[in-house]
Amino acid sequence: MGNDREKDNFIKALGMVRLRGEEPAWKRLEFIDRHEELDITNPTSLLREIDRLRLEKSEIAAQLEKAQTLLHTHIEMEKEKEIIHNAELNKLQLQLKSANNRIEELVKLADFRARTYKDNMIKTGLNFKPYDDGASEFSDITESEISTNENTLDCLVSSCELDELVLRKLLSGKVMDLDGLQTMVALDFYNHDTQNSEVTEGLKPNYNFQVAYKVNVDEELINYMENEFLRAEIYAVIGSDLHLIGTCYASYRELLIKNYDAQFGTSAVVNLNCIVYGERKSDIIGVLKVKLRMRHPISDALHWIKERSEFMRENQDTLESRMDPTLKSRKLIVQVDKVSGLDKRAASFVYYKLYNLRDNCTPTVPGQEPVFNYISTHDLLQNEAVKKYLEKEYLEFVVFDDTAPLRRTDGRSTTAALEGMVGRGR
Repeated sequence: MGNDREKDNFIKALGMVRLRGEEPAWKRLEFIDRHEELDITNPTSLLREIDRLRLEKSEIAAQLEKAQTLLHTHIEMEKEKEIIHNAELNKLQLQLKSANNRIEELVKLADFRARTYKDNMIKTGLNFKPYDDGASEFSDITESEISTNENTLDCLVSSCELDELVLRKLLSGKVMDLDGLQTMVALDFYNHDTQNSEVTEGLKPNYNFQVAYKVNVDEELINYMENEFLRAEIYAVIGSDLHLIGTCYASYRELLIKNYDAQFGTSAVVNLNCIVYGERKSDIIGVLKVKLRMRHPISDALHWIKERSEFMRENQDTLESRMDPTLKSRKLIVQVDKVSGLDKRAASFVYYKLYNLRDNCTPTVPGQEPVFNYISTHDLLQNEAVKKYLEKEYLEFVVFDDTAPLRRTDGRSTTAALEGMVGRGR
């Protein structure tokens, strides 16, 4: 009895595979691999093969479609970012163009007001003083018509006092009578050619050498005058040869500061006593007296150049935050109070640079313990780059002697190449 039931169950199980006509039922199941080659002439067979391949390759197709969708989305996002970036760039360019046009208009207006002010002073009989001090020592020069933003830097090298003992050591065996020593001075300024004075005799030569440099008062010139020096070299004429005996560097910083705060229509004049150094800094040859002035007032130009520079820096600093509104900035205040233990003859200033922001220099203060009381505020974005910088880097302060010579060297910046560096602090 039990054997009969087992036979019935076995026969029912074989129902899936028993013959129905001439082919087994399992042959029509789609998930079974073909045991025979595909008949390309049979449309039904081809359609079944297509369905089988579609199911088999559906996972790969889904992954490819997903990757394609993600790539398309990424490309669209990049295009949108580029559109936003170009819009911001065009906006800043329009703002800069508008600011430049406004500057030109205001400069023309300032020139017109200056001329009107001068004419009214003359008409009313009042004593008009185009310069704040000592302008009479400059010789009167008739200049050709100058255009907007053009000006003239007048440089007067009046006299020099040379140290006989130091010169006797440096020129030992070359010059017997130092009282009859013949010298001349050569000046280097900006992108102009070197200019030299007439040959003058004595240890207190009165060169009375005046040079007029025609310049465009633009941001490039102001940056140069803020960071560079007027170079003066003194040569001794020995026979038919010229021997360099000393070099001095006159800073334009005081000229810019005085003109920035100058009275309307007035151009500042600065008097500089520049120390002349020999080939070695320990050899002080003497003192050269130099006067500098801008022939026409530049107060308005200085104010507008400063404001334009701040405007450009503000927009450059905030561009990243505009592209990503989630970024925020915080203010960092740096105060330079004073420096102690310097040379009594030093005239020092402190330099530092924070992150990728602008260079910072205190005013020059003479003395052994100069008090700067210099405060500067910096806006720093709260992003990962700034965070890493603050964690790994130091804020370094460098003290310089402003009376020391400045020399450029390959691969180093002007500030780093300044031989008058007194020391560093972190």
